[in-house]
Amino acid sequence: MAKDNWGLGDTVRPADMNEIGSEINQLRTDVDTIEIPDGTTTQKGIVQSSNSTTGTSQTLVATEKAVGDALTQAKAYVDQENLWGAL
Repeated sequence: MAKDNWGLGDTVRPADMNEIGSEINQLRTDVDTIEIPDGTTTQKGIVQSSNSTTGTSQTLVATEKAVGDALTQAKAYVDQENLWGAL
């Protein structure tokens, strides 16, 4: 493991830099091979967003836009029903 208790008077030697570089390279490899599962209704994970207001997928999540559009559509439907009911 690379030195982590450096002081102001310490000299950084080539071996120190090589050790730090090796650890950075290993971290890159570790990060590149992380596997994150797909998210579900019961498991955290990676998900895909959708703007659809008519979809039935259980593997996509609604965006703020989709929720807002659905609310607008619901309000318009209720307003239409109230208008026809008043006639």
